Amino acid sequence: MKNSNCNEYNHVMLVINKCDDCPASQCEYRTENGIPDACPYLLEQIKSAKNRLRNDPDVVRRLSRLENLSGDYDFGRGHSSNIARVGEQLLRCKEKQGEFEDKNILLLKIAALLHRLDGYNLYNYWHSSAVYAEQLLSQVSELSLYDKLAIIEAIEHHTDSENYTAPVSAALFFGNALCLAMYHFRTDLSPEEFCKLSAYDKQAFYVRDITFSLDQDNPKKGYLVFHYNERGFRAYGLPPEFRPELFAEKSELILGPRQVAMNFLGLDDVEILLSTRSSVCPLSEDKTLVTIPIEDFTKKK
Repeated sequence: MKNSNCNEYNHVMLVINKCDDCPASQCEYRTENGIPDACPYLLEQIKSAKNRLRNDPDVVRRLSRLENLSGDYDFGRGHSSNIARVGEQLLRCKEKQGEFEDKNILLLKIAALLHRLDGYNLYNYWHSSAVYAEQLLSQVSELSLYDKLAIIEAIEHHTDSENYTAPVSAALFFGNALCLAMYHFRTDLSPEEFCKLSAYDKQAFYVRDITFSLDQDNPKKGYLVFHYNERGFRAYGLPPEFRPELFAEKSELILGPRQVAMNFLGLDDVEILLSTRSSVCPLSEDKTLVTIPIEDFTKKK
């Protein structure tokens, strides 16, 4: 990257723009028009770009600044990683429907990394972050103009509750909204600081993970699962039960991603579940699952 002092790979990356440029003449993905998304050289190019952006000195500096902002929230590197992890689940479901999504997952990780780099400007940060992302991406030769625009557009609109169909935009919106409905606070909050949080934020503090998957028997149905640490209240005095009505004033953080998932994947329904088990426990083996009616997330307190 121009004017970058970050560590580079110790080999020359061959930038591939079309299959005729590729040395793998017998590649199973070879096509006469453009370059297929499943091309291993293309994926390696995007990985290279992602790693260089992640280690770019200015990106590192901005993420560090976000981690050290005054207040209760941590919008640094961990927040970006969580967004990519949650959004990837949506794209993996698309892959199960027969579409190749590895490329979009890599582009999502870049978008999540860059989506809030001007986040300390609380007003219209999504637009200024998109402008900064465009400046950074203009120096990246490994990405096509189409892929750069997909990343920039996702950042520009990642706070809009629109019916997304573009993969990177849908996944970034999905991951960002849901991460705001779960634990994304500083880990060193004192009991005094915790007590100053709203009832909603106190509960979100103990939503340790959110997972999304498709029904194995019904591909038109999805499951959005809140993994709740019901024992966390012992440290700070939070009531142990999960109370969906606390989301009444911020129901868009749940209902928005739910609708995006339904539109993006063509689902008839997304059921919202509560679990006290960790996210590594398969749904088929989780005996703590409880269905939460959609209406419970819109009840007024």
